[in-house]
Amino acid sequence: MQIKHSLTFEATTEQIIAALLSEELAAKRMALFGVTDFTHRIDGTTATTDATVPPEKFPSQVRSFLKSAAHVTVTQQAGGDVITLSVDPHGLPAELAGTIELTAGSPTVAELVADLKVRIPIVGGKIERKASDRVGRLLARDQQLVAEVISERG
Repeated sequence: MQIKHSLTFEATTEQIIAALLSEELAAKRMALFGVTDFTHRIDGTTATTDATVPPEKFPSQVRSFLKSAAHVTVTQQAGGDVITLSVDPHGLPAELAGTIELTAGSPTVAELVADLKVRIPIVGGKIERKASDRVGRLLARDQQLVAEVISERG
């Protein structure tokens, strides 16, 4: 299922990229999801967050595939005004990959285009639709977190 969403920021593309790759944003995102066991590292223009996500943080249809907490890796790589991102929930039949393209202006526009794939027979499509319904709310909250990081960095 393809997900498209547009976000706006009162910041430069450089400020937005720095915030998206930052440890501060990773910590705020993990707190939002109630995840306390994570590491975040930045290597040049690539940021990787590895998290251990408790089963109760996943939809009920996914929990049946978990014996314990899931290891999830989120990778973001900046190249120019485009951030490539991927979410790999190791061992689960799902993945998310996409790009965020920034267009400088007043405000700066961030266009997210991502593909969500859930490979669970019969219920995969239903889970994708539920996830897609939640994306708008999650992105609005994430937009706020990015703005907070930019503001805090001054």
